[in-house]
Amino acid sequence: DGDEETTDGEETPDDTTPDDGGEETPDDGGEETPDDTTPDDGGEETPDDGGEELPEGVYDLGGNVQLDVNEACPGSWDPMQGLTDDEILIGMSLPESGALASFGPLDDGMQIYFDNAEPIDGRKVRVISADDAYDPGRTETNVEELIDTEGVFAFANSVGTASTLRIRGLLDEECIPRVFPSTGAPDFGDPADYPFVNNGLLSYAAEALAWCEDIAATLGDGATVGAIYQNNDFGKAYQRAFEECAPENGIEIVESQLPDPASPDIASELTTIAAANPAALVVGTTSIYCPQSVIGIRSNNIDPEIYVSATCAIIGLFWQPQG
Repeated sequence: DGDEETTDGEETPDDTTPDDGGEETPDDGGEETPDDTTPDDGGEETPDDGGEELPEGVYDLGGNVQLDVNEACPGSWDPMQGLTDDEILIGMSLPESGALASFGPLDDGMQIYFDNAEPIDGRKVRVISADDAYDPGRTETNVEELIDTEGVFAFANSVGTASTLRIRGLLDEECIPRVFPSTGAPDFGDPADYPFVNNGLLSYAAEALAWCEDIAATLGDGATVGAIYQNNDFGKAYQRAFEECAPENGIEIVESQLPDPASPDIASELTTIAAANPAALVVGTTSIYCPQSVIGIRSNNIDPEIYVSATCAIIGLFWQPQG
């Protein structure tokens, strides 16, 4: 109460309480401001991470890109489309017939995965798929039907550069996400112009550059290379990138072949490449053409270093059946 004396005869001021070290501690309850906050004029703590609260409906996509769904999406857009109390509907369009039918089991694999996974916010994922036979026109039709009749929440893991390019604008106009498409074309990963479609694989351009650098390191300056690229947007993405990096790495491209993606085999193209006797072969194609490239080039009695697309990396489907 202000009139008591301490043991050393000094009075204790009214607004302090002695601690064990004899230092005064304010009794007004004031706490020190933590290092990671700065008090503002109203006495509230403001985080120092520089985060800015965005208006409702505006999202930061990174790289100084923001998406305002209020402006970008149609008036009929429903962000809860494809979500029920216990399900998330995911659409897929992929080749379950034709030359690239080996990609067909992707939908089954995805469904099996989610059947054995924990629910997402109490919801299980249900995959609804349709066969497009690797035809971009059929892909577009499938996607339109899955939107109109099934009301899917998003599309995932569909196959093909040309097919994904065909529906990119449609999905962005409808504000329906397309996540992890099975393409590494450099055309994707453009959130400024197409915020609802991302990339799913390593960029084909980056992969081609890795081939160039490894061929130069392994075979040295002046290495000769034969190339086989699928004759569509997918294969030509490899072709453009490899032909750009080859001169910089001292590589001579002695033969390039672009078979039609619907061809049953690529034996004649490989015979043409083998006649040039390249020290390395690059394979910018996929599916059954991956093992065909290895078997076919060696059946011509040459044994080059062989670099295959990352899209060839489904061992059980592409390689094991060929022994």
